[in-house]
Amino acid sequence: MMSSNTFLRLPVTLMSSVMGVAGLATAAKASGINALAPTVTAVAVGAIVMLLIFTLSLFARYRKKPTQYFDEMANMVSRNFLSCGTISLFLLSGLFNSPALWMLGAVIQVPLFIFILTRWVYSYENLLITFNPTFLIPPLANVVCSIFVPEWFKGFGYFMFLVGMLVGGGVYLALLSRLIKKSFIAKPLYPTYFIMMATPSMFFLGQQTYAIRLSAVSVGYYLWAVIASIALLLNIRKIIETNFSLAFWAFTFPMAAFTTATYQYIQLTGASLWIGHCLLAMTFLILLNVITRTVLNRKRLLLPQ
Repeated sequence: MMSSNTFLRLPVTLMSSVMGVAGLATAAKASGINALAPTVTAVAVGAIVMLLIFTLSLFARYRKKPTQYFDEMANMVSRNFLSCGTISLFLLSGLFNSPALWMLGAVIQVPLFIFILTRWVYSYENLLITFNPTFLIPPLANVVCSIFVPEWFKGFGYFMFLVGMLVGGGVYLALLSRLIKKSFIAKPLYPTYFIMMATPSMFFLGQQTYAIRLSAVSVGYYLWAVIASIALLLNIRKIIETNFSLAFWAFTFPMAAFTTATYQYIQLTGASLWIGHCLLAMTFLILLNVITRTVLNRKRLLLPQ
């Protein structure tokens, strides 16, 4: 049973866990395996419960511990994780075919994205110091918004895709530039490099939402995701050798996004389904491992009292 003290100490970065769980359900749904349908629904319901708990915790902390709340929101990295909540809403809208959930996510995402982008501009010097792959999350939320857009909002969805792609592409290039110059982020944040795999995967899915058929641009996005995946796997030892933290949740959604993109690519090209099934199994095992380690390290991961 969760105590009231624990409830008030849940960090906003835990929103990434909801995204990971909803991402697994989305990937499983994309597999087309009918036997997984009940599991997909159960996992999606679990993601909704998690989202409600973390959202209520955030509001409770705002009411009862405003100083701690504003300190957390002042941190540029923590603030980026607010967009994990809207990404989760968009994923859940697709899982439940719910335009209402998508509308709720869009109503939150648009002002949130403008606010975060404005803070980047007005805190440019601090941005250069703290810059890391979590800055891909807010523009990525725009792309996910466009993927699950209802049919009658396609125009708005395309606008969100373009904005997310342009801003996200700019952030991605800046991250690549820093990597080429060997300007690495803090070691505890190494797992967040996996977000660089999710970005082209979602670009591919977003492009295909508005394309009539598989285009050269779409293939380019998917190959970008494949190359990013290979590069990350070649450096996996450096990443997993870091002490466990909530940053490890950055493994989950990118793997789910790449798996979903792979299923879409297989459907369009007629490639072997076993590739997608293997990725789905890997995504499940990674999520299970991260959940287990989070539970075992729960006291250390909470905010200070």
